[in-house]
Amino acid sequence: MEERKLKQQDQMESLVRHFYEIPGKVVMLHDGEYLFHEGDTARYFYIVRSGQIFITKYAMSGRVLSLRLASRGSLIGELPLYEKDPVYIFNAVAQSAAEVYAIEFPVLQSYLEKKPALAINLLKIMGAHMRKQHSKFRDLLLYGKKGALYSTLIRLANSYGKET
Repeated sequence: MEERKLKQQDQMESLVRHFYEIPGKVVMLHDGEYLFHEGDTARYFYIVRSGQIFITKYAMSGRVLSLRLASRGSLIGELPLYEKDPVYIFNAVAQSAAEVYAIEFPVLQSYLEKKPALAINLLKIMGAHMRKQHSKFRDLLLYGKKGALYSTLIRLANSYGKET
């Protein structure tokens, strides 16, 4: 299990590594600092280089829904790509000091159009992300409260735990 997890992680890092060849800038964030807010005009596609960033959504009731914890190699803000008037649909806030690589959407789009292999890499990364999200939603909706809790704890242990 651990070997398969490491192999998958290496494959994702290999796919993400190609995006650092695209001109961009490094953004440093402090603990609790927002990278972007829901509704902001979307200008950048981000790759987490270090640290952790929570992707959240605020409910009308004021409650905060934590959708995912992005760490090294994670893509953030990719959803508005190719939209006419793009806006971010979530919030991104640093859980700890973090460093992200920011690529402006027009620059990214230009590279994706020139380099089909890069576009395929992006599709693979986004597909893997969607599979993870679908698994989470399935577990939360189909297994009841107790099953959803167990599933979440197992997923956290598999993703962030260390074998001792």
